[in-house]
Amino acid sequence: MTSQPVRVLLIDDDEIDYMLTRRLMSGIWGDHYQLDWAPAYEAGLDAVMKNEHDIYLVDYRLGSQSGLDLMREAMARGCRMPFILLTGQGDREVDLEAMRAGAADYLVKGEITGPLLERSIRYSIERKRVEEQLKKSLAEKEVLLKEIHHRVKNNLQIISSLLNLQSGYVRNAEALSLLRESQNRVKTMALIHESLYRTSDLAKIDLNEYLRDLIASLFRSYGTSMAAITAEIDAAGALLAIDVAIPCALIVNELVSNALKYAFQARESGSIRVGLKRIQAGWLQLVVSDDGVGLPAGLDLETVETLGLRLVMSLVSQLDGRLEIVRSGGTTFRIEFPETA
Repeated sequence: MTSQPVRVLLIDDDEIDYMLTRRLMSGIWGDHYQLDWAPAYEAGLDAVMKNEHDIYLVDYRLGSQSGLDLMREAMARGCRMPFILLTGQGDREVDLEAMRAGAADYLVKGEITGPLLERSIRYSIERKRVEEQLKKSLAEKEVLLKEIHHRVKNNLQIISSLLNLQSGYVRNAEALSLLRESQNRVKTMALIHESLYRTSDLAKIDLNEYLRDLIASLFRSYGTSMAAITAEIDAAGALLAIDVAIPCALIVNELVSNALKYAFQARESGSIRVGLKRIQAGWLQLVVSDDGVGLPAGLDLETVETLGLRLVMSLVSQLDGRLEIVRSGGTTFRIEFPETA
């Protein structure tokens, strides 16, 4: 134990139990402890919220109320010190309930010895200290990871800006189109890192919100009016890990870009639909479709030379997925892949 007295608060409505606890502790620690007593629920809760103790021993029954309720209320109010639940008889259900409520330990009064109580208090305090250190370390790592995503996004935006500057010196229409497509791919990845920077969950990306930002960006890039060509997005509840989200986002980028460039030539209106849903345990389905003119007859994706569609094939393979193309009423790309690539 530390050189400072360990401050212990016993919350118990039985004065005899308080005297027994005091005797047990005096036989072990001498002056290395400070035991205080709260004889009722409200007095105990008030004492806990003063945050003057290192640990709390709480009786399971406090008159008509419960020590578990006191624990839950104190924790809800921000108490971070450990609790040990004391009860008059061994009950596995009470034990489990205590652990679920956040108790550091559970002791049966008739079985408590001095060494057992000392060990429980010492381990509970040490466990809480380690837990708080881990939480602090995790919070620091999350801040660092957010900063990394922020910097990656900034670096990608610099690359995008450089491509934009370079396009100002290009007079060849085909080369200019290639630069713009490359710029859109970089923006697609930058948006992923921006989404991770803004979210509270660094492990998953909300693809529904992300796709709306991505498709709006593509419409702006190609100068397409969303009043003429409508975009329908249905990916509610789609939370993906970054190693799955990035290939998905790039696939959507390529297919929507192709639709905006080729599907609606000589047409004043049309629609693009993007959907992502779970089709069975562990498997997702991504659908990108349009009601445009359709793919050229005889186009074989296995031998196609256009970079965009070759990239789609490569990304589907990266996801360990399978691709199906439906060529009626426009074009539909249906991709099925496991949630964990």
